[in-house]
Amino acid sequence: MAERSARRELARAGRDDDGPGGYVPGAGRGGEDSLMGGGDDFQAAKAREARRGESARQRGLARTEDLAQRSAAYQAKEDEKLAGLRALLSKGPITIAKRA
Repeated sequence: MAERSARRELARAGRDDDGPGGYVPGAGRGGEDSLMGGGDDFQAAKAREARRGESARQRGLARTEDLAQRSAAYQAKEDEKLAGLRALLSKGPITIAKRA
């Protein structure tokens, strides 16, 4: 029983200490500074957003470059196939033997 009351008193002591700003409804403990997003977090968030934007731009450039390389490789392969077909056509009409 004494242990239970000691725990209860300890919990009450922690609850009564609302910190320097007291208890602010909706914001919890800590005062109005944390309620409206006070502090120097804005500059950090701004820098984080700039880094994220730069990273996205770099990824976009890499993706575009990769796509251009793959497209060029595909186009070269397609041109090679067409050149082979044109060579066949230049020899005359193409005939396919009937099945026996």
